[in-house]
Amino acid sequence: MTDIDLDDGRRPRREFQKTRAEILSHPLRVRMLEVANESDVSAVSFVRGGYATALLDHLEESVAVSQVAYHFRKLLRAGCVEIVQHHVRRGAVENVYRGVARAWFDTDDWKALDLPRRAEISGVVLQGLMARAESAVLEGTFDAREDRWLAWVQVALDEQGWDELGELCRQTMEGVERVRRTAEERLGRAAEPVPTAPVTWGMLSFESPRP
Repeated sequence: MTDIDLDDGRRPRREFQKTRAEILSHPLRVRMLEVANESDVSAVSFVRGGYATALLDHLEESVAVSQVAYHFRKLLRAGCVEIVQHHVRRGAVENVYRGVARAWFDTDDWKALDLPRRAEISGVVLQGLMARAESAVLEGTFDAREDRWLAWVQVALDEQGWDELGELCRQTMEGVERVRRTAEERLGRAAEPVPTAPVTWGMLSFESPRP
């Protein structure tokens, strides 16, 4: 299961006319929203930054930019991103977007997608996570803190065990969101700038292939 939190910390939550599964049913939109949540990005900078090469490498740059711009407009209308800058280049307007929603689905939304589309989206999300982990290792930040976490376990579960694990994942995700919100509130109340560290947190739970 994957989940999408549409609670943003920069403006009130917007009511959507479509379900979250419909809005983010395209893997490219999922990746675009992930990037827009990290830093402000335009269609041009997204393509040239190589953020979704597996999805766009078969296209000419102009076609890829046009496709990304189309999907950014979809995300904008859904309230998942906002426009923070306009650049006029050669008579054309280049919009710069910022993410205002998280990219994850609840169980009912995830069920609404067919298996091939779920696999595409999972692939995009995992590629983004692995890229962040690799970057942290190469930059020397991955093990900079002695209390960092890295663990996985292989277990044999019946259906009850699988359900219990899923509930544990859900509760953990809710706890992470509480930590994020309270941190934002503390930073907002601080009289002076407070040092912060960019932190990536991830959680995986899936059925493994049989040996």
